[in-house]
Amino acid sequence: MKPIHEAGEISPEGSQNVSDTMNVYGTYVHGVFDGEGIAKSVVEALLAKKGMKPDDIKTINFNDYYFRWGLFINRFVRHLIRSFDY
Repeated sequence: MKPIHEAGEISPEGSQNVSDTMNVYGTYVHGVFDGEGIAKSVVEALLAKKGMKPDDIKTINFNDYYFRWGLFINRFVRHLIRSFDY
């Protein structure tokens, strides 16, 4: 893997040349993937490169995921507290 910039070389910002396939996405701009549709476009481009469509993968709702993770942590901590007989 080559670094993003080598002396005298011009590369698009956020790209790296991995075995001449240019298959690494990234950016130095904080929050660029927060824009409407940006993350979706990147994922669709990556899927297309693999010959896949968005319907070929499973997606999750992160709000539900974090809520369920919070419930798990809450139960686990309560269990730990109960396990200490004071």
